[in-house]
Amino acid sequence: MSRGLSDSLTRTWDSMPNAGLVSNDPISQRRVTYSDYAALDDGRRYQVLSGILVAEPAPTTLHQQVVANLFHVLRDHIDNHIDRMAGGILLPSPVDVILDPEEQVEVLQPDIVWVRPERSAIVGMAAIFGVPDLVVEVLSPSNAMRDRSEKIPRYRRFGVPHVWILDPEMRLLEEMVLAGPGSYEETLLHRGRETVRPGCFPGLRFELARVWPAL
Repeated sequence: MSRGLSDSLTRTWDSMPNAGLVSNDPISQRRVTYSDYAALDDGRRYQVLSGILVAEPAPTTLHQQVVANLFHVLRDHIDNHIDRMAGGILLPSPVDVILDPEEQVEVLQPDIVWVRPERSAIVGMAAIFGVPDLVVEVLSPSNAMRDRSEKIPRYRRFGVPHVWILDPEMRLLEEMVLAGPGSYEETLLHRGRETVRPGCFPGLRFELARVWPAL
């Protein structure tokens, strides 16, 4: 895709007070699909929210440390306590998750994604075409508002069974479990060094302190 077309499709979050909503702005009249997004070659990170291309800033080093630490905890559990074949598919960002495989106008990049083995067919070579069983979002100053106001409601609407939100500054993990169509049960909160026993990984038990970088 040419640079001109890329610029015409792209709006940064700061310039999008109503991100995810199609407006009368000429830029947002061009509805972006996954194929448009996949054709970009400018080296930037994007997500597609209701057909609007949103540029992603680079994550902070604190954010990346938390993602790496949690991924290691989950990977270790799958490899040593389940086994790779029965443990499903666990992937860190960047990985595209197309929540609506039919229209392909909702393309998100969670920080960690997990798909149960019996649903592994949704994991393609280029992206995940469907709803994962777990998505993890690690907050940082540049993405906290968008994650809570734009991404979490989409996970709820499309029926992601398990959503974890980690706040490294508050040292808090919010564990959300889908209760029914379009709603999550009361969030389970885990703080500081508490022990976490997530329902989506039977037998997993870990101290939250393993996730936070040392001060």
